[in-house]
Amino acid sequence: MPLAIPLPDLRPYASLVLLFLPLIIQHARRLYHSLTVPSRHPPPQPLPPTTRRLWHTLLFLHTLYTLLLLTLARPHNIFTSLHAPLSAPVSALHTILRLAPGSVPAHVAAPHVLRLLQSAPTRSAYVRFGHAAIAACTYCEHPADYELFALSGRTVSYALEAAWGMLLAGGWTRRHECRPMLLTLLAALLVGETYVLRNVEVDIDAGSSIMWHDTLWLARQTIFLLLPLSLPLLPPAPPPQPAPLLHLLPRLDTLSQHLTFLRLQRSSIPRSPSLRAALTSFWEQDARSRTAAWEDPALREKAEELGLPLAQDGPVWQAGKGAVHRVWHMAGLPMLKDADEALEGEDVVVRRR
Repeated sequence: MPLAIPLPDLRPYASLVLLFLPLIIQHARRLYHSLTVPSRHPPPQPLPPTTRRLWHTLLFLHTLYTLLLLTLARPHNIFTSLHAPLSAPVSALHTILRLAPGSVPAHVAAPHVLRLLQSAPTRSAYVRFGHAAIAACTYCEHPADYELFALSGRTVSYALEAAWGMLLAGGWTRRHECRPMLLTLLAALLVGETYVLRNVEVDIDAGSSIMWHDTLWLARQTIFLLLPLSLPLLPPAPPPQPAPLLHLLPRLDTLSQHLTFLRLQRSSIPRSPSLRAALTSFWEQDARSRTAAWEDPALREKAEELGLPLAQDGPVWQAGKGAVHRVWHMAGLPMLKDADEALEGEDVVVRRR
């Protein structure tokens, strides 16, 4: 049947098409570029076996779920089930149901559904929005109510498929670059299906008409079945490249200045009376703490049991001394010859080993 496309009704949908058109063109160009132009990045590594098995399992579950919907959960239609024309009166439907009992489930040919089909606008809404909208919407009185009721279920269906797509095209499958294109395609399909169902012309008196809701539902589920299966055919995203280190140069320059200042500061602290007094107090307290810990008999006994004697020529002493020297050498910091010489203001000696 032809589509009725009045110009005033086309304007909001044209705005939506113009909204999605740049995204569609951008993703199409990116996909074409990735398929035709050789990549400068190193070839991507194959997925780990565990990840690949998990991905294939999810693809199988999604495919199985969609096939079950296509075979077992197809929308009911009383006219298609009874092979009756759309213009058949309700009395003719009752007659067919009496002559062929059981041809239609009882809830499909419910009395309130047959009563609603006596109205031509409701019968037109039946073609556009399906049996579920007419049978389940108890508060609907006008075609716009049925349209809003059907739109909610349709949106949920697309949202579930988008969630499946985000899962199957996640970063762990290296198909995350397909996510924007997938979401754009689903949004465009939702807008297109809504537009067709809203503006299609249903001629009840013609005797036969396309069941638009059922046809578009079948097309939608077929697309939902094929979209995830096309993900393994798309090229995987290149491996992440290391970030350039140019932004670290200012920080390295600042750190170098701080280290230079620390080297000069260490030699200038003993020349200040207040800082020298604080340094002397700190050294004395630190020496007392080290002596108390070093001469602790329990600590020495435990170290002997572990094979780590605390003598000055032992492995613990030598290892600690070597570690301290290496740290000071790597940092480029000065090492004082002696605390007394530092307090007297003598120059420090920088040992570079």
